[in-house]
Amino acid sequence: MHADDVEITVSGTPAEPPSSTRALPLPDDEHPTVVVWRSEEGWDELQAATPASAQLLGRPWLQDALELVLVKLERSFGDVSPTLVDDVVLAAVLGTTEAKVVEIRRNLTGDVQDTVRLLRPVLACLAADAWNEEAALLLGRAAGERDLAGIIDRLAPDPPLSSAELVALARSCTSPAELRDELGIDYQQFNAAMVALGPGYSPDYYPDRHEQVFGDFVRARFGILLDRLRAHNTAALDALVPRLTPLVAAWCRRHGVQVPAGWHGAVLTECRSHIDGTGLGDLLLLSERHLLDVVERAVGWPDAMPHATDPAALGLTDKDFAPPAAPSQGSGGSTVVAPRTITIGDAEVRVGSDQLSTIADIASRTIDEAFLAQSGKVRLDTVAGVPRPRGGGGSSAKPRIVVAKTKRASEDQRSAIGLVGEVAARAWLQRHYPDVRWVSGQHQVSVDDARFT
Repeated sequence: MHADDVEITVSGTPAEPPSSTRALPLPDDEHPTVVVWRSEEGWDELQAATPASAQLLGRPWLQDALELVLVKLERSFGDVSPTLVDDVVLAAVLGTTEAKVVEIRRNLTGDVQDTVRLLRPVLACLAADAWNEEAALLLGRAAGERDLAGIIDRLAPDPPLSSAELVALARSCTSPAELRDELGIDYQQFNAAMVALGPGYSPDYYPDRHEQVFGDFVRARFGILLDRLRAHNTAALDALVPRLTPLVAAWCRRHGVQVPAGWHGAVLTECRSHIDGTGLGDLLLLSERHLLDVVERAVGWPDAMPHATDPAALGLTDKDFAPPAAPSQGSGGSTVVAPRTITIGDAEVRVGSDQLSTIADIASRTIDEAFLAQSGKVRLDTVAGVPRPRGGGGSSAKPRIVVAKTKRASEDQRSAIGLVGEVAARAWLQRHYPDVRWVSGQHQVSVDDARFT
């Protein structure tokens, strides 16, 4: 009982209580009472009542221990006044085990209260919207198993077991999680009920099992995840490099800086090769900052040029991107010859020695994870026999001459096709073997790399 003020009389004479006294016990066989004053509601009030409570219990020497427990509980719950103290918390503040707390409670209250504690989150799940504060109070007032079974029938009209079987099952379990598993209640739904119940209940987490399950998931899908990561990084690089090429050229013209030699060749091919050769694209999602670092390592970067892709950030205007004036051509009567081309994927590309770097970059874009994942083993099938020409019979038929009507590929077309093959071979070899170097003459011309001269 909380009082704003008290007046104590001894034989009719008023007696002023000491300032340290904030509670008095009122013994009674039916209704023992503790009167508390000069205290705030909550933990302070409970701590003020400890001397009087210990006297009512006939154990005055427990005052200090009881007050210490209340101080630890306040430290654990803060300003919240819990309606139920979990056994784990209570065991911690008492300096004992959870099993010992359960044993003492059963000796004091009987099994029914322990069964109620286990059933509370189960009924919160089964009752769904019908679970409220009134239902919680009703469950807390259960005096025995028969009373508890009636409350279950009222709150959960369609339980997975009969109310009597549900009570018996709860008595056989040692934790809410065990009862949840026996009933097959959804893990997420049960944890949500545990959170909603507040102090005294906490959701179940199994970090070791979570880590194991996630690890199994990653290992089972490692190939798929790695392919998606590589494809994402490759697509980001393919989109970035074409934007960088005119930026680098324009910035170098504006500032009178020489364009690095690597930018005169197959820029995308070299950048892709660098990512695949170093394995960087297998480790993380590459941001634009990471990709710019890759480009610098693969083909170089102009001195003092910021790592940026925004023309405004580089101080460039539309005028800087205007191509330089081409030298005037004479007015001779030269015949215009249609350029030879090859088709790479969906693109028709002009061939010629000045187009090799472009061809190498376009070929790089057509190389996907499906191609790179191939084992490299080739199985040869038996070729069916060539049918003989039908003749008038006899072996004296004259042989016929077959003339191919398709035009022969030019030297530039053959060089371009060979370059596409070398680009594909290099990419596949880099995926499957370490320290791959491209040392053919095609590389020297298309990449303009003096190391291979």
